[in-house]
Amino acid sequence: MAEKKQSASGKNQTQVKKHIKIEGEISQRENRKKQKYMMENLGKLAGALAHEMNTPVQYVGDNLRYCRNATKDLLMIFDVIDQIVDRMEGENLLDDMISNYRTKYEKKDIDFIRKELPFALDQAIDGAEQVLTLARAMRDFSCPTHREMIPVDLNRIVERASTIGVGEWRDVANIEFDLAENLPKIIGDERALIQAVLNLVVNAAHAIGEKKPEAGRIKLRTERIGDNIQLTIEDNGIGIPKNLKGRIFERYFTTKEYGDGTGQGLAFVHEEVVKRHGGNIEIDSKEGEGSKVVIEFLNNPTKKN
Repeated sequence: MAEKKQSASGKNQTQVKKHIKIEGEISQRENRKKQKYMMENLGKLAGALAHEMNTPVQYVGDNLRYCRNATKDLLMIFDVIDQIVDRMEGENLLDDMISNYRTKYEKKDIDFIRKELPFALDQAIDGAEQVLTLARAMRDFSCPTHREMIPVDLNRIVERASTIGVGEWRDVANIEFDLAENLPKIIGDERALIQAVLNLVVNAAHAIGEKKPEAGRIKLRTERIGDNIQLTIEDNGIGIPKNLKGRIFERYFTTKEYGDGTGQGLAFVHEEVVKRHGGNIEIDSKEGEGSKVVIEFLNNPTKKN
């Protein structure tokens, strides 16, 4: 009898171990799916960013070449002025030299150069700054050292996500920022939070794109509410039908055409914000009017990696 009880106990232990093993394998598969999803998105965004970088880099080069040619013309004028000074001192040929100076001045259109050169330089500098901003955003998003839970700046995350997603929203919406100053840091995985905010910005852009051809509006706001840090993302897109609101966080659920969406975007947001970062997420949406997503993080929560 005792042997039977011991046998049953051993069988139960074996089943428990088998169950734990299965759960571990499921968890590993989910983690692999998450990593695959993030890497696929990274590849798509890298292509979009390469396209976005092309324009500013092109006009940086064009404007710098223009500045080089304009500088040559200006130096030529300086040479003429030097000749005027030299001849004035020795040969009293002032009238001839001034006439030559006027001719060169008009031929090289110095007035136009004086007007356009500062503008060209400003535009070149602006283009270079755009490229640097895009490059830094991609670096922060893809850097593997940001996988641990550390104090992170939510405002920085919002700015980086918006920059990375510029190819999605630029042609359909104007983006507005209302970011609180001196916002306390939250404990989080910076890369994962950039991806989560990026998903929401891209969703907002797609919702606006489906509603109307003219530019819509995406507004991102951060603020401190008591002990919590709140992020609000609001758009005036097509909104969410009432009968679908309860399913938007389901993995693989999507209202997009086959091939246009994986149904993992909002599921990823929910998993990262709620399950991994201990936050809260609420969506207020009216069909045909737009959506408002409110995410709340605890100021100093105890997190699990």
